[in-house]
Amino acid sequence: MHAERRPGEPLTISIVTPSLNQGAFIEQCILSVKAQLDAYTEHIVVDGGSTDGTVNILKKHAHLCWVSEPDAGQADALNKAFRMASGQLIGWLNADDAYLGRTLQIVRAFFVRNPDVALAYGYVHVVDARGRCIRKRFSPDFDFGLLVRHGNCYAQPTFFFRRSVLEDLGYLDPGQRWTMDYDFILRVGQRFRVRKIPKCLGVFRTHAGSMSHSGHQDSRMRQTALAIQAKYQPLLRHRYPQFVYRIHDLAILLWFKALGRIASVPMYVRYRLSALIREA
Repeated sequence: MHAERRPGEPLTISIVTPSLNQGAFIEQCILSVKAQLDAYTEHIVVDGGSTDGTVNILKKHAHLCWVSEPDAGQADALNKAFRMASGQLIGWLNADDAYLGRTLQIVRAFFVRNPDVALAYGYVHVVDARGRCIRKRFSPDFDFGLLVRHGNCYAQPTFFFRRSVLEDLGYLDPGQRWTMDYDFILRVGQRFRVRKIPKCLGVFRTHAGSMSHSGHQDSRMRQTALAIQAKYQPLLRHRYPQFVYRIHDLAILLWFKALGRIASVPMYVRYRLSALIREA
């Protein structure tokens, strides 16, 4: 990896992946990065001491920079990976998610064209445990007020940000076990410019072992998200009555949800047909 970018050279990118017992999915994650690997890209995996065969998978891929040891949770693992990263851009990709084919090319070009942008994100394909596409998820343009009022509506598997963000803001709060991505994008959006790349960049996997799938964990996530909202609420400056913002936010969220559902019809039909065939 190059510490400094020379004229004409691509931006260097570090992809960081926290992992714990995601052996069923981590190879797809690794391969999605490896397919786009070049001299200006590195992939760092920080594993929390998995016991499900993950380490054997990591050993198979010589291009990886990885460590497997106990940690204090996902935020701690990510902070370890961030400290190991040497790229000018950092991509945050969980072990059960993946990138699409031209993601890194698209992201590099976007950050070169937009030197004032600190963090960018895109759209995702939502897939099941077998990797079958269920739907597309579209995200609205970045709006700090919307984010505070309604929670995280941006696709974390597509987060890319400049290394300078960590140098200016510091690392993740280790105490944020459930909603560290929500807190992180609010911290960035409070200080720097955040933009959307209006393309599908990643794959978000929903499955029984995912952090957001369990009902108990979902309750914890809601509680911590409410605490984060309360923390940032005083930063909002309201020029209009509250009902105006509620109507504004609802219209935006419903519009992008509708767009996602319309775009998802073909893949949803294929998904349901395959399910019927399996049950027959």
